[in-house]
Amino acid sequence: MNLTVRDYNILRDIALFGGLTAEQIGRHHFGVAILYKWDESNPNSPPVPTPIVHSNCQRRMKLLKDNNLVKRMQQYVLLSLGKAPYLYTLTKFGATCLAEYLGCTIEETGYRERETRLRPNYVDHLLMTSDVGLSLRHSIAQQSDVALVTWHNETVIARRHTAHEIPVEYDDGSVEMRKLFPDAYFALCNVGRERKFNHLLEVDRGSETAESSDPNARSWARKIETYLAYFESTVPERLYGSTTGRVLTVTTTARRMARLLEVSRDIGAQSRFWFTNLEVLMQTRFESDGTKIDRVRRVSRPVYVARMPDMLHDPIWSLPHESNGELHCLDEPLRKDRS
Repeated sequence: MNLTVRDYNILRDIALFGGLTAEQIGRHHFGVAILYKWDESNPNSPPVPTPIVHSNCQRRMKLLKDNNLVKRMQQYVLLSLGKAPYLYTLTKFGATCLAEYLGCTIEETGYRERETRLRPNYVDHLLMTSDVGLSLRHSIAQQSDVALVTWHNETVIARRHTAHEIPVEYDDGSVEMRKLFPDAYFALCNVGRERKFNHLLEVDRGSETAESSDPNARSWARKIETYLAYFESTVPERLYGSTTGRVLTVTTTARRMARLLEVSRDIGAQSRFWFTNLEVLMQTRFESDGTKIDRVRRVSRPVYVARMPDMLHDPIWSLPHESNGELHCLDEPLRKDRS
């Protein structure tokens, strides 16, 4: 097959994130297709738009699989939960083609022959992290004034952060040395400017206790405590060349987010810590684009355009120290930098 620029971009994203579903690939590389569902009991009622995977995406992924550029694997799920979507991962041949296209080594593409991130107990976390990363790349692609300078996934984070310990001081004067491993790191900048805006990403699936009476137990409160000590130490400067930066948390639901905001506020988290949830970040919005005649039903029906939330420019982020419910846009510091 003749590989297109879009094909290489798909291979690049699969290599970077470890594995992607057809829905994730379709949403960000082919656009959201719309299925119109009718109420059969009331044929004169308007159809309800529902997002589906674009058929062109399905055909293209089959071609990539048939040509041994990607492989398809079944997710491990309980039978009671039904069938999960297939995961597409990169083959070594696909990684080789991608490396030749990018002019780099196979290792530099992010491909790993043994992808431990696809283990059954981690793949849901991986896919949620991928949703955030793809949403970020998609938002940046819609405009030309912001650039993604760096994206480090969890494997790169593990290598870079493991040598750096953070001193956490207790009220009694004792000090505990901790390590911090965010789920991802990325840096943004305005095009044509050198100043970088550092971001550490936390993906919370609700499996971690928000607060525990045991100070040594793994909890969200302990994590925020470690982050506060991290920014007071020299570790950010040594790792990323700056003590500035924000911690972005994407959790599952609005209810879970409210709980994390409360715990973070009690510990002292303020303007460095930004929160949103996957329900908002992945919600497809439908905007009317006129009407047309449905030839089968002989009625006029509205036509919609599907729009995904803009992670950078839409006000979807909450801060723990603000109790008025004000929402913020992620690009606010970049806008100030332009002025």
